[in-house]
Amino acid sequence: MPRQFSLGGLAFALLVIGMALCPATAAMAQSKLVKLDVSSQSPPIRTNAPMTFVWRIESESQTPIDGQLAVTVLDGETPLISAVDEVVISPGTQLIRTVVPPVDPQGQLNAPELRVALVVKGKVIGSWQLTMSNGSTRQYQRKHIVAFCDAWSSSLPAGASQLLEQLRMETWNANTNDRTINTFPARVLPADLPEDPLGYCGFDVVVVAEEAFAELRERQTRALLDWVAAGGSVGIVPGGAVLKDYHVAALNQLARAKSEEPQFVLDGAGRLIGNNVEAETPRLLLKRYGLGRAAVFRGKLADLKEGRQADLRQVAAFLWKLRHDHWDEFQATGQFHLASDVPVSKEDPNAPINQYGYNPYNVEDYNKLRPQDMPLATLPLRSGDQLVARLMPEGLKIVPLSLIGLILFGYVVLIGPTDWIVLGAIRRRKWTWFTFPFVTVAITLFTVWLAEWYMQVNDRRRTFTVQDVGVDNQIARKSRFEVLFQGSEHDVKTEVNRELFADMNLQRFSDAFWQSAQIRRMQGQSDKPLHSSIPLYAGRLPSRYQVTQFISQWTPQLNRRSTILRSKEATEADPNAKRFDWDKFANFDVYRPETLTANAPNTARETLLKDVEQAFGPGTHVALYVNGKRQNIQRNFEFLQGEDVYGIDANGNQIAQQRMYRQYGVQNAAKPHFLDDISLQGQGGLFSVVSQISPNGGRDFDDLALVDPSDPEQWLLVIAVAQADDVDVYRKLYKKGD
Repeated sequence: MPRQFSLGGLAFALLVIGMALCPATAAMAQSKLVKLDVSSQSPPIRTNAPMTFVWRIESESQTPIDGQLAVTVLDGETPLISAVDEVVISPGTQLIRTVVPPVDPQGQLNAPELRVALVVKGKVIGSWQLTMSNGSTRQYQRKHIVAFCDAWSSSLPAGASQLLEQLRMETWNANTNDRTINTFPARVLPADLPEDPLGYCGFDVVVVAEEAFAELRERQTRALLDWVAAGGSVGIVPGGAVLKDYHVAALNQLARAKSEEPQFVLDGAGRLIGNNVEAETPRLLLKRYGLGRAAVFRGKLADLKEGRQADLRQVAAFLWKLRHDHWDEFQATGQFHLASDVPVSKEDPNAPINQYGYNPYNVEDYNKLRPQDMPLATLPLRSGDQLVARLMPEGLKIVPLSLIGLILFGYVVLIGPTDWIVLGAIRRRKWTWFTFPFVTVAITLFTVWLAEWYMQVNDRRRTFTVQDVGVDNQIARKSRFEVLFQGSEHDVKTEVNRELFADMNLQRFSDAFWQSAQIRRMQGQSDKPLHSSIPLYAGRLPSRYQVTQFISQWTPQLNRRSTILRSKEATEADPNAKRFDWDKFANFDVYRPETLTANAPNTARETLLKDVEQAFGPGTHVALYVNGKRQNIQRNFEFLQGEDVYGIDANGNQIAQQRMYRQYGVQNAAKPHFLDDISLQGQGGLFSVVSQISPNGGRDFDDLALVDPSDPEQWLLVIAVAQADDVDVYRKLYKKGD
């Protein structure tokens, strides 16, 4: 069990981070007792995902060293993230694994640097500056990571290179000039696979081959299945390895096989029956499991070397969740072509453009922000301020301009005619040197008090939680969003337990600021507000740690907390969701999108609404996503349609209303809806090729997309319960034939 990080240790860690950021030579001197470097076993780092570092530490101390390891990731001299973990370093050479939250690349980040400090009893005994060679790339690029788990020999086993080569998505692109995506394999020993599903968030796809699958412990196997149920993709090649009962149980669970009709059975020696290419059973099993995908190949890995191109393409397209409209082309040619026609806005073509030559509400102009040589680049959604508006403290008001004008008028009257008349009447006009500053200070203090009274806030955090249903009516994953908003600037501490925590840049997702934020990034500048600071993570990620954030006065900070529920937790996750029979509506013969949206007596729609009311109560919002559109069944999710947003611009200036900063807005423009953006990801780029990605819990919303808008046989059921302070959104993905 990881030890609780003490408050004293946290304060000390803050000092360490300050020393780590200091360029002084003394602070950067290496320790004489301890040598530290990044081990070659550190896996490549996935874009917008937690970063795992394996440190190779050599200690010449005669006794164990008990201290803290402080890691800071920098872009040049700009700190991006800081994390502190307690470590015990034994004499000799050892490997220590730590996890650091994902970074938000600024400008043209290519090779981030690491500053690592070892602190013992309040004293820095070692500090190192390292290059993060396997780190992030430019902000528009994406690094995909395929974990390949085998027995770990000096070279890849036969058939592995063919499989890994086919899983490189960039090789599918007919546009050979596109440099958006790079896929890297990460070879992992069976013993190093995580026992917590959150540990798989650093991977896009996981492949487990032959003996490695047989060496998985039961907890590792269960964690892998939980990650797949939450949206991950796994490929399994059991081969001829001797398996245990829980291995074959996992295979049957992924295959959604009934207990009386298992698809995978062991013989007396513990090997799969019919697990060879010549057997009558299908050699390739592709199955949806919850929100994720599983591909099981019967036979040995070496069988993939020759004559299996069709199988390889099916596995690759299925695990990467290729969109329905690209499937046939890819199976035939092994490539995809992006649509040449860019979506064109239906707004008034005569609408004025801004100083950068863009119409901020024109879809075509929005796509121009994507670099021409990166057509698969992912652009941030523009509806994040709708989420922030919902999460701001209720009743928050700005001092009315009329009242400010009245105060200014009274101030002028007091220091002008009133001062002249009153002091003249008592023949004491020389007192003006005292009364003028006194009135000025008094009016200033009164104005500050009045502003604080209008914007009085409490520490109650309003929440917006997205809960996605996986298998067997169980919640598979949760993403909880909250806004920190304080009446005075100070540090805010958040205790986190088995969650991924990410502080999000509001300006990047704002309808009012998305354009200026993106242009600043294209120019190599940071779009973070002035006077903002990076959070400090102290403890053992992702199991138990504390996050400290400096919150400026009246400045909203949007945070995300994500988790993947383990099977034993999912059954007790939410009593309302548990009462609702999600699997009931998987019967495509009865509950199809057209029957659920038909407003007629005795229809499937009435059955759905009745079940929703019994489980979640009255006043619930219900909708379907099918063919790329949302069809409201009950109510219209108006809790996300607020106009007024309090926030800050890129220069740190507070603003009161979003619409005041729409200088060239088109009045009749269709505004994007936050719920649509996170369910469909209609921003193009990567999501014009795939329908969803594996969960990462990062500083973006891209891993929340679920439904394929090009697949008419796939639809998403969304149920929302909006209370005074909290909103719970439940989603379940359905596919004909599942």
